[in-house]
Amino acid sequence: MTDLEFDHLWEEITGGASNAQEPQELDEEETAPSQSEAEGPFHPEEVAEVEGALDSYLIENDWPAVSKTHCPDGNIYYNVYMNISNVSLHTALLISDKSLSLQIIVTLPTVCSPQYWLILDDFIVNFNYSRRFGGLRRSQGTVDYVYSFSVSGGFNEEHFQRYLAVCIFSAVEAYPEIAKLSVGKLSRKKSEELVEKLRVLVEALKE
Repeated sequence: MTDLEFDHLWEEITGGASNAQEPQELDEEETAPSQSEAEGPFHPEEVAEVEGALDSYLIENDWPAVSKTHCPDGNIYYNVYMNISNVSLHTALLISDKSLSLQIIVTLPTVCSPQYWLILDDFIVNFNYSRRFGGLRRSQGTVDYVYSFSVSGGFNEEHFQRYLAVCIFSAVEAYPEIAKLSVGKLSRKKSEELVEKLRVLVEALKE
């Protein structure tokens, strides 16, 4: 991504956040800590510092459509809905108390049927190969672009801005192909290649 592309994307991100639909609160089931996390929080002071810095950053950059949820395990979730390059994205920011990290999760507006998971996974593996900051992941039928980085030394707004832009840029870049694969739309050549791969796999499994 060039500096010019980054500047243009960042304008669209901040504008998209300002004009986004009102975010919804997370369900209790989503925010409830797991059994292994129930003993937290571990770093309340450090998390509070990162939270304050992130809050200030979002306010200064005019992100009014952000919701925030404090979880019993010490984690903090931020949610924002934005429209980037005509793609409606849900972006979550997770300050993790246990690992003192900040995770960016950009969820694409598509759901893949189980019968197409294999072809979607094949695309995800190839797409992620050259990525250095995060990657796509499939959770059941939904697809996210995810990246985590340490905030043990505090919140660095320049790093955050760059990482967030890369995650959103990558998600938007991947969306057109993911939208097609999620409903089984393949070119004839790709279909033939996939059928041959499956034939080889089936034969190998029979041995």
